[in-house]
Amino acid sequence: MNEPRGAAERLEAIDNLHCLYDEGKYGQLIRSDDAFLLRFLRAKKFNLDKALKCLQNYHKIRHEMPEVFAKVNHPNLLKNVIASGVLYIGDKQLKNGARVVIYRTGLIPSDASILDIMAYGILCVECMLEDEEYQICGHVLIEDFNGFNIGKMTQLSPLSLKKMNSVWQDCLPVRYKLFHVINEGTVFDIAFALVKPFLKEKMVKRIKLHGKNYEESLVDIDRELLPPYMGGTGPDPTSVNSAWCEKLASMCSIGDLLL
Repeated sequence: MNEPRGAAERLEAIDNLHCLYDEGKYGQLIRSDDAFLLRFLRAKKFNLDKALKCLQNYHKIRHEMPEVFAKVNHPNLLKNVIASGVLYIGDKQLKNGARVVIYRTGLIPSDASILDIMAYGILCVECMLEDEEYQICGHVLIEDFNGFNIGKMTQLSPLSLKKMNSVWQDCLPVRYKLFHVINEGTVFDIAFALVKPFLKEKMVKRIKLHGKNYEESLVDIDRELLPPYMGGTGPDPTSVNSAWCEKLASMCSIGDLLL
């Protein structure tokens, strides 16, 4: 992991990152506390140059996509997306500490834009990043394309698609382990063809396609971390989403997100 064992070394790395950040070029830090800066160092295994680049990209994209981050900052604008349960985020981890996040694309509300979905994804990551174990261990993503409507993605320009992929690859201080894709088909092929030109090679290599073969393809994921419809013994998606909404509401200091 390369994280310094001593507090003094860790604080020195945080101070160096803070000093190197160029506010004149990228704007004022939205947070300058040690805990915030530490997540960028952890995401890049304490490589200062890479952490700095990620920190700068994070602030740059916030200015370039205000329509997305305005909703991240005001989750009440995303109530319909949050209530849909499009993201399944449980409270348990794999043996290596990584969390399992399930993206159920077929549940995207008809009145929600792809940018709404993106804003919700960023909001969830921001909340998970408050957990130090998540900062260090990251997550495994399972994308379920059952019922996915390709129409929303085809409404985006190549520039918008490029910016969206940049957010996930270059801007958020997150460690991605693997991307499992299930129930993919022709619709997925179209969607993947749209985004692949903007994906880094290392990200493409982490994508595993499984079709409908849940039992064999997800063998490395504990059954208790998967919902029953995937052959798991974990809680049903409705109860998981309800618990996650309560957590979001608490962390964001807002009312009931399911209303």
